[in-house]
Amino acid sequence: MTVEQKHIGPALQPALDAPRIEVTVLHTTDAETSAALAAAAVFAHKLGTLIRLVSFVVVPYPLDLTQPSVAPSFTTDHCTALIKKLNLDASVQICYCRDLKSGIGQALRSKSLVLMGRKPRWWALRENRLARLVRSGKHDLLVVQVR
Repeated sequence: MTVEQKHIGPALQPALDAPRIEVTVLHTTDAETSAALAAAAVFAHKLGTLIRLVSFVVVPYPLDLTQPSVAPSFTTDHCTALIKKLNLDASVQICYCRDLKSGIGQALRSKSLVLMGRKPRWWALRENRLARLVRSGKHDLLVVQVR
């Protein structure tokens, strides 16, 4: 897995006493991710948490992990635009991996607090699988329903 990270917003302040809680938002669709980022903003405001938007890009085996089919700058700019649209202080992490399971296992810290937006629909196979993989890794998953 290769990882690309970028911080959007004001410069991070050094921690004064204890490490700050981090809320990880998983990128799904634009509407769902925006709803999850808005919910994470409430956590950030009320609890002083850090927000990290993580996008998993699955790279097929014929390609090298450093050469995905979608330009890395496109993915980074797309995620950055979602954060700027909501005027948030957050970081973006793009994880290039062979499959979601390995990507989640390496990108999420132990017992992470994870937010994911979802529209209630029966065919959301990728989102269902993503939620199942996060929960199986013993992480706390909060699902933000989008209408």
